[in-house]
Amino acid sequence: MKLTNSSQNGYLLMQAGAIFGFWGDQRKFDLSTSTGMMTLYGLNGVRAFQLDANGAAAHMYDSNGDEKIKFEANDRRIHMYDSNGQRKIFLDADTGTVWADVFAHNY
Repeated sequence: MKLTNSSQNGYLLMQAGAIFGFWGDQRKFDLSTSTGMMTLYGLNGVRAFQLDANGAAAHMYDSNGDEKIKFEANDRRIHMYDSNGQRKIFLDADTGTVWADVFAHNY
């Protein structure tokens, strides 16, 4: 099913198990009722943020759609990645581990 707004450029597509939101031809969000996953999209439909309700995790992406920060609630961990996709910072609340690749850049 497609719901449109004639005064706006946005519309919703609904099908069994999912809802998709668009602004013109750019996808802005999806919501899966079967997996509990919600994804938000930024400029040009590039993935910007994803919430995984079943996995209790959140993912943040850069303007290219590459994952940069990952939050894991069940494991109480945070991962941060550089522009090459390499993990540079890691935090673990249970063990108190804090790891950072401080030699990743020339200062």
